[in-house]
Amino acid sequence: MDTAFSPAEPLWTPSAEQIAKSNLTRFQHWLSSERNIYLMDAGALYDWSIRSSEEFWSAIADFFGVRFQQAAMSVLQQGEGPQETRWFPGATLNYAERLLRSGPEKTGLNNEGMAVLFCSELEDLPRRQALTRAELVNVVARVSAALRKMGVGFGDRVAGY
Repeated sequence: MDTAFSPAEPLWTPSAEQIAKSNLTRFQHWLSSERNIYLMDAGALYDWSIRSSEEFWSAIADFFGVRFQQAAMSVLQQGEGPQETRWFPGATLNYAERLLRSGPEKTGLNNEGMAVLFCSELEDLPRRQALTRAELVNVVARVSAALRKMGVGFGDRVAGY
């Protein structure tokens, strides 16, 4: 029995509605309205991302609202090879802030959407708990305040399991 798939046969194709609501489509519309870059399909976007990688990654950072705490010296610092190449050299950002941000409408995030789903097999814990983005931000703020009160500061490492 031959079960091989033809390379030209997609296993799944998104619906027109899924394509219209995708971040890729929103990004293409944003590029045309904000940067006057008109790319007709995902293939054209891919080609542009390779040909103009600095412009592409700068646009990605802007589109997704990346707020650097310290701005980058440049988008790309080309090295001899991939290991020596640096993206956004000199930039810093707050990783927790980035993960917990309320999403701009273009990313499809909102404060009332589920952020964490916890399921437990232990009998002394609720079987299923969910946190919205707003609830998660609140919990993180409380933990952050408690850590600061204990003297944890910039550069310190905190781990949990």
